[in-house]
Amino acid sequence: MIYLFASTPDGPTASGWATRELSHWRYKGFGASWIEAILRFFNHLKKIFFTDSNASGNLYISIAVVLALIVLTIAILSYRNSHKDYPDKAIFDSPQQAEDLEAFLTRYLAKEEWEEAYITQYRILVCNGIDTGLVLFSPSLTAIEAAENLNQVSEMKIDFLPYAKKFNGTRFGTEKRTKEDFETLQEITNKIFPKKANK
Repeated sequence: MIYLFASTPDGPTASGWATRELSHWRYKGFGASWIEAILRFFNHLKKIFFTDSNASGNLYISIAVVLALIVLTIAILSYRNSHKDYPDKAIFDSPQQAEDLEAFLTRYLAKEEWEEAYITQYRILVCNGIDTGLVLFSPSLTAIEAAENLNQVSEMKIDFLPYAKKFNGTRFGTEKRTKEDFETLQEITNKIFPKKANK
């Protein structure tokens, strides 16, 4: 029968054990920079996937892992950009009437400038709301405030906040709008204000 007894290592041995343990990458956090962290991560992948017995197969696995990480990063960045809150600033640069805006809208539609068309259509919606007393006007009126005013009219059963956020994202951000975006907003405007429908 063999008995194993715990023993206390001498100074040099204990120092060597501690040095080897503390040199492991998991104790170093992300290092001095994100580049260092990435390099360390790929070295770790290489140790996991690369063996002399199956180098080609593990190469494909490594490539697949890297591609998956790239796709995941792009998806995360895309999600963050799509959910970004843009500033809620004043809708109008100067006092405007719906009739004046319709002239601008005709020009934008002819050029198929859907971002400008969407911005103008939302302004037409708000102008009609102001004219009918559904939206309380102030020089600093914002898209979100106008949407909240319109949402208080329960019989409409339409949530205007998504359209207000699209306005802000287009007007004050870099979001793009499509023909379908514009037509949906125009249809809502014409449904709510049939006597003031765009010609």
